[in-house]
Amino acid sequence: MENINQVPNGADIPLVMEIPTINGEPYDAKSGVWEVELWVFSNKRVKVRHSADGYESLGEVPTTADVNDSGEIELYVKSSKVPMGKGYIKGQMTIYAPNTDFIDSVQVIKTLECDLGIQIV
Repeated sequence: MENINQVPNGADIPLVMEIPTINGEPYDAKSGVWEVELWVFSNKRVKVRHSADGYESLGEVPTTADVNDSGEIELYVKSSKVPMGKGYIKGQMTIYAPNTDFIDSVQVIKTLECDLGIQIV
């Protein structure tokens, strides 16, 4: 018989993302400013932003986030509260750097997009 493991933080879609490198150096996701967005076609989106103030869920689908001891970003998507729709999940991560010449005193230094290979049926 299979074990049923409870997903943390009341989520029904747990995801772990590796941190990209900037100029060959691992990005410090614990202290950096970044956003992750997930979506299926054009339906409701997951959007999480991390800054000095902590994590903030900005999308229509409630989501919590954390950076684990390995430096990976852990997302806990609560799509049972607000469904994302059906289809393949696509993702985007935007990394910011401090710069007072830009809005909110940060500028985009890298944007990564990918198809996660995960399908919601």
